[in-house]
Amino acid sequence: MPDNTDYLQGIIERLTFHSEETGYTVARLKVPKAQDLITVVGNFANIQAGQTLALEGTWRSRMDRCRSQS
Repeated sequence: MPDNTDYLQGIIERLTFHSEETGYTVARLKVPKAQDLITVVGNFANIQAGQTLALEGTWRSRMDRCRSQS
């Protein structure tokens, strides 16, 4: 089984949503060499704009979600 883990590093441009109670966060990440901001979703206990994050996980695009619903 191939490893589908992706690695990404960038700076938090802004927080779209953050729950103080659960840590659930939707944030926009500025990644070098990427023209657009990347949306990241996860549980982060203490996160703020301007913070550098190194992330690993699975990449999903809007097209992936559309295909899984049809």
